[in-house]
Amino acid sequence: MSRGSLLAIIVLLGLTAGSSRADGLVYQLNGDGAWVQFQGEVTIPSGAVLPIEVVLKSVGRMDPLDNPLRWIELKVSGDLDVRTQIIKLLIPEKELQEGADPLANVVRGWRRADNQSPKALENGRGFWQQVLLAGALTNVQPLDKVTIDSKLGSLECEGLTGQATVRGDNGYEMALKYEVRRHPKAPFGVVACRIQSEVSKNGKTTGKTTIDLHLSGFGADAES
Repeated sequence: MSRGSLLAIIVLLGLTAGSSRADGLVYQLNGDGAWVQFQGEVTIPSGAVLPIEVVLKSVGRMDPLDNPLRWIELKVSGDLDVRTQIIKLLIPEKELQEGADPLANVVRGWRRADNQSPKALENGRGFWQQVLLAGALTNVQPLDKVTIDSKLGSLECEGLTGQATVRGDNGYEMALKYEVRRHPKAPFGVVACRIQSEVSKNGKTTGKTTIDLHLSGFGADAES
């Protein structure tokens, strides 16, 4: 599968997909201004390995009628067909924690691809949002703790595995399997994450992709 084919799957599953649930990279919420950077790789079905960088930020807070909201900004970049995407979503704080469903409760949002002008989003759904920012996993199983060296130092991280499914139009479906390593010192709770996806159309597998991410930077001075 070429990078162009990967982009086609992203468009088919991301722009038309229905509800999915996957905790992804958000298990806790720290103070506004918190940010975390993940470096990693995307292994596509052809066997090619592409670099990827994900930056997750908290870039603003609102408190209307005792329902605190947080602006969450997600930047995905790398050697991909759309080399840089910036997605900014206004989400209730109570939905930005383990077991919640943030993408079902987006108040407003924008997306900017490469150097194009930002476009308003009708909802929070989209490929990278659903893979990295959705809600609670199904079939969750604990993993033994492991020690991971990161920018936060050497941390003993608990782990879990779980699953989610994203369904799109035209018979496309993406089955997702997560392996997440967590520690409370990480700004959003995640130190490392592996996401395996298998795409099928009308029950026939069309390709498998693996995304590996590890924490490579963090701070408390995020700006949009």
